[in-house]
Amino acid sequence: MKEGANLFYEIIKFIIVFIFVYVIPLVYYVKHSPSYRDKVVKSTFFSIGYIIASLFVNYNLIPFVLVVLIMLNMAKEDVHYNRFGFSLKGFKLGKAVFYSVCSYAVIIIVNIISAIIIQNFNIKGQEQEVVEMLRKASFIYFLILGPMILIFAPVVEEFVFRYFLFEEIFTPRIGVILSALLSSIFFALTHFNLLATPILLTVAFINSYLIHKKGYWYAVFNHFVFNSISFFSLFAEKFLSK
Repeated sequence: MKEGANLFYEIIKFIIVFIFVYVIPLVYYVKHSPSYRDKVVKSTFFSIGYIIASLFVNYNLIPFVLVVLIMLNMAKEDVHYNRFGFSLKGFKLGKAVFYSVCSYAVIIIVNIISAIIIQNFNIKGQEQEVVEMLRKASFIYFLILGPMILIFAPVVEEFVFRYFLFEEIFTPRIGVILSALLSSIFFALTHFNLLATPILLTVAFINSYLIHKKGYWYAVFNHFVFNSISFFSLFAEKFLSK
């Protein structure tokens, strides 16, 4: 009975993550790509090939490539390319570092409060799957997972949750604040990590502000910094503390 429930949970988790991380970029690309617009046959074959490749190539590589293609297409004709800072020309590293330092200061505070609540109420939960993978990974596999966590995930997830859901879908309909909250909830839920939910919500909400006020790459950079600290902390714990 328990094995069946676990299998059902894993299937549901796979479907949800696949829809958000893989399907949404595909739908956006097919809808907005000049090469495939109004060409049903080509769009269909491209979509089938993309989905098959996504099932066999892990580590967010396929949606990452697609998001890069989307941004290249956006540069040609989409007003959102400049409005939401998809061009790297306006990106200032110094400002990005400053925003990330401020962001992480807030995350530390949230983490302390969250830890107190978890301890006092004896809340149980599993670590995120990728964290478990890193804990079990060999040195080489750990390094292989690096690009997925540090580059692919920030680029794809900021496009899906901050640009597509927050800016393009929700904000025109329900306003900025509710949109930031709703897209942040979706972001946290798709990570399937109860214990980290407060921190994930905080990161998502801050990144919603960053993309709305500063631009896409500031949100990506903040996501990169957040993931980097976790990644290299686990690296040091696993390989340097022995």
